[in-house]
Amino acid sequence: MKKVTDYLQELGLTEIEALLYEGLLETGPTTVMDLSEHTGIKRITTHFNIESLIKKGLVIQSIKGSRRQIIPEEPRYLYYLVEKKEYDIKNLKQGYSEILNMLQKTARTQQSKGTMEIKYYQGKKQLQRLYDETSKTKKLWSIVNIDEVLSTFPENERKFSDSIKKGLKMWEILDKDSEKHTYLQTLNTNYYHSKRLPKNTHVSKMDFMLFKNTVALIDYKQHEPLGVSITNPTLFEGLKSIFDLLWNLLS
Repeated sequence: MKKVTDYLQELGLTEIEALLYEGLLETGPTTVMDLSEHTGIKRITTHFNIESLIKKGLVIQSIKGSRRQIIPEEPRYLYYLVEKKEYDIKNLKQGYSEILNMLQKTARTQQSKGTMEIKYYQGKKQLQRLYDETSKTKKLWSIVNIDEVLSTFPENERKFSDSIKKGLKMWEILDKDSEKHTYLQTLNTNYYHSKRLPKNTHVSKMDFMLFKNTVALIDYKQHEPLGVSITNPTLFEGLKSIFDLLWNLLS
C-alpha cells in the first residue's frame, strides 16, 4: 500500500494520518483504541491524528452514550482534497508576482546597504540552477575551462547558444584548446565575444563568471563539482576591472 500512502501524503496528509485512514478503511467503524491496536500506532498518537483527520473531513465520529466510534469517509471523498489542492495552487500562482516583487525590493534594499550574499552549491543538480540563472542574465563575463564544463553539463552548449540568440551578451576567455568546439564559431559575434589564452597556458579546472553584481566560481577538480556565488557590487566591480585588464592584454 506504499503507493496509496505516498499519494495521500501528496494530498496533504502526514504519513501517520495516511496509515490511520487506510487502517480505518480496513476495519470500518471502530474506536480509537481498537484502531491503535490494528495499526500498531500508539494510542495517544492515534487520538491526536484522528482529530486532524476529522478536521480534514476524512473521518467522522459517532457518539452513543459514553461510547465514541470513528468512521472513515468514503475514498471518493479524496477528490475534494484534490480540488482543494488545485485551488490552493491557483491562489499561490495568482499571488506569486506580487510576492516576488516584494521580495526583490527587499533584496535590492539589502544590497544597497552594502551587504554580501553568499550561496554555496554542491553537485550537478544545484550547479545547474546556477547556470540556469546566468543564462538568463543580460551580460556575462567568464573565464572558463570549457572542456570541463561541457563534460559535466553538455546541455550548456544549447542553453547558452539559445540565450545568445535571445540577446545575452557574453565575453569569454578560453583555453587555446577550446578551438575544437566548433559550435563557438557559429555564435552571433554581435553578442558573443571570445579571446583565447596563449599556447601552453591553461585555465584551471574551473568556471569563473561575473553577472548582475555577482561573482561565481565553480571547481571541477573535485569528484563532485562545487560552487559558490557572492553578490556584492563592490566585489563585482573590482573583479570586473581585473577581467577587463586581462581581456585588453589578450590579442
